[in-house]
Formats: sequence, C-alpha cells, structure tokens
Amino acid sequence: MQPSPLGHSAHEKASEADSGALVLAPPPSPAPRGYRFTVYLPTLNRSILQGRPRNARRRHRFWPYFACAFFTFFALHLLLNQPRWRRWHRIPSPSSRTSGPLQCFEKVVWDATDFDLQGDFPHRARTSVELPLSADQLYFVAEGALSHGSFEVVQAPIASSDVALVDVQVSYHSHEALLDAAVCRLNPAPGKWGFGIFTPGWQRPRHERMLKFDIRLTLPSAPPDEPLKLHGLRTDLPLFSHHVRELGETARFARVEFESQNTPLWVDSLTADQVVFRTTNSAIHGRYNVSSDLELMTTNAAIVAHADLLDASDREELPTDARKPPRLSLHTSNGLINATVRCYHNRSSNARGNGVVFGAPETPARFAISAHTTDAPLALAVHELPAHAVLAVTATTSNAPAQVELPRTFEGGFVLTSSTFFRPTLNVTDALGRRVTSEAISRSSVCGAIRLGQHESEGEDEGMVDFQTSNAPIRLLLP
Repeated sequence: MQPSPLGHSAHEKASEADSGALVLAPPPSPAPRGYRFTVYLPTLNRSILQGRPRNARRRHRFWPYFACAFFTFFALHLLLNQPRWRRWHRIPSPSSRTSGPLQCFEKVVWDATDFDLQGDFPHRARTSVELPLSADQLYFVAEGALSHGSFEVVQAPIASSDVALVDVQVSYHSHEALLDAAVCRLNPAPGKWGFGIFTPGWQRPRHERMLKFDIRLTLPSAPPDEPLKLHGLRTDLPLFSHHVRELGETARFARVEFESQNTPLWVDSLTADQVVFRTTNSAIHGRYNVSSDLELMTTNAAIVAHADLLDASDREELPTDARKPPRLSLHTSNGLINATVRCYHNRSSNARGNGVVFGAPETPARFAISAHTTDAPLALAVHELPAHAVLAVTATTSNAPAQVELPRTFEGGFVLTSSTFFRPTLNVTDALGRRVTSEAISRSSVCGAIRLGQHESEGEDEGMVDFQTSNAPIRLLLP
C-alpha cells in the first residue's frame, strides 16, 4: 500500500523537528477568486540566532548600573558629612578676600555668660574691642550661615577720643555653637581695621546652633561746631539690621557703605561725602546730608529718603576726583519711593529761599536725581534749589501713580508720560515770575518748559525732568 501524502509529510516534519532544523509550513492551496491569504510567521528570537542566553545579557548590564549608583551615593555621603576641618569651606582663601578666620588680628574673649530662660536664646555673652579712629576704613563683616543680628552706630562720651568702641553681645543656645564661631578684630591691610564674625557654612543648620549678635559702634561725642571727622565706614553684614542714630550734626564721614540682605536699613541723620546702602527684601529709611553720591538700593520694599544735596565741587580741600556734582540714586522694585530733596550750593547759602534771583553765575550748581521702581507709587519733591542751578531728574515706575514737585527756582524742560487712558496733569499754583508752557505730544504724553523772567535761551545749562509711569495717573506740581 502506498502511504498517504499527509502521513508522509507529518513523519518528515517530526524527524526534522527532532534534528533541530527550522522547517517552514507548505504553501496553502489556492484560494477562491477574490480572496487574499495572510500568513503569520513568528518572530525569531535573537538569543537563538546569536547563540547567547538572555539572562547573561541582563547580568552584563547590571554591573555598570550598580557601579554608577554606588559612586553617586558615595559622593552624596561625602558632601553631606564633611569632616570638621572642612567647615570653613565657604570662606575664600586670604588671597581672594581681605577677611576670614586666617585674617584675625586678635580673637575676642567673652565675658561671663548671662542666663535668660524666658527668651528665645537662654545664654548671653559680651565682649568689647577698640578700633582706631585714624583708620582709613572701619570694616565690619559676617560670613557663614549661623549668624544674624543688628548693627548700631551711636555717639557718646568715652574714655578716649582717638578710638571707637565696639560692644558685642551674642545670644545663643549651645556653647558648642559659640566655640565653632571665630569672632575677632581684623587688620587685613595697613590703615584698615575692623571686626569679623565667621561661622560654619550651610551644613544642615539647626535652630539651637544659631547665633544672634548685637553690635554697637560707639563714636566719641563732639560739638556741632567741631564735628568728628572720619574716613570710611563699611559693613558687609547679611541678615543684620542697621541703625544709625543722630550723627548728622556731630560727625562727618568721607564714605559710608552698608550692605545687608533681608533686613532694613534705618538712619536718623547722617552726614557724609558719599553714602551707598544696599539690601534686599527690606525697606530703607533715612535722613542724609551728602556732597557727592547718595545711592539707596533694595528690592521688594520701600525707600523713604529725606536728602540734602550740597554741590561742593569748588571745595579746594577735596581731591580732584571727588569734585563732582552731587547725585541721588534710588532703586527698588515692588516698593514705593517717597523722597524729599533739598539742593544747596557751597558758594551761596542765601539762595535757599523761594525767591527768584536773576543774574546767572559763571559756573552754575548741578544736581542729578534718578528714581526707579515697579508696580508701586513714586513721589518726588524738590523743595530747595539754588537760583540758576541745573537739575536733571529721571524717574520711572509702572502700574502705579507718580508725582513730582519742583521748586520755583527750577528752569528747564519736562516730559510726562503715562498710558493711553491717563493723560498727564500739570498743576501750577503761582505763575508769578515764571512762564510755563506745555504741549501734548500724544494722548498719554505731555512736554513743556519753565522759564524765569525774560530768559528765552535754550542750552545745555538748563534742567530737565523726565517722569514716566504706566496704567496710572501722573502729575507735575509747580507751587
């Protein structure tokens, strides 16, 4: 009997399967007209073709991933658990900074500790150091993440009139935290003396390791007719509030520079050639008498200033580079600016009144004022200005009202600009002795000029006021 094709084919397939050969199914029989066949062919396993087990490949990929994770966690461990000798890693080397623990001239010795279990800090300690008044600069610095507090400048009778007394009180929780801080007197360069506080850097700080320092700088008292003269006073004290008491009539500085963060700066009265204040997220308030530059800068907070600007560019005792017209600069954001300014000239104190004097001097006094904020009101009032002086004002804000007031002695042009639906307003209380002209440049902008007497010329020796805001009213007052 002849075997059937089916049986023969099945027998051949079984034998071929036993031999491990790859066998394809026979082609299907022809289909009826109009039909199509779809043949499914299973995918071939790469491990079979490559002759390599799949588990071995997985084990080969595991070790690189394991090594990468191990070294990552090891690096994090080193960063988060640095040894004690690395605690000063945030303080630059002495070659790059003039301060630091290695620059300590003399470490302080703390007095007996007081106890106050009712306060935020149960322990207190005090110390005092002296700094020479003849120094070119008195410098106060704090570095590290564990210090904050206050800085105050006062005048009072002290034993010696040649030194300034620095009284320091520290409040703390842990004696170990106080031992970790380096507090010392500094002498980083000839003619530069100061006081430094250096604490460890930002390494998981806890509240019980915080240190609160209250620093008081006491200057020798002096009569108003012979004020105390000092060269420079500078601070670099983040998280330290600053307060200058009444020094305007009894002390005079060549330069005062305060720098802080997230804390306010307050001045009762201060007289200096140059004043520079910088802080962030906190207000600046004060009354100043300056003959060169007054710069007040902060963010997200208000600036309230009462400034007397003295044009002393003809003072022969000043260096040539210091003989420049005074400049007032106010910069903040998201905070109001409220400034009252009086401008004087060193040659003619009798020009401070509101009267109009004709006959221009050969070299008129010059003053420059700039004020900039955003999303907050801006108010600037100039109450005094010498006759024939040149005043340049630039002020801008946004989304808030703006107002500027000019004295009767101002002469020059002005430009007021706002948005489309807020036309600038010009208020003239008394036009006697002056002529005020204005012209609408557009619906939101007005320009004009103020002339005194019969003076008609226009030149570089005239003042200019440029005042801008947006989406809010703007007004110029001429009393």
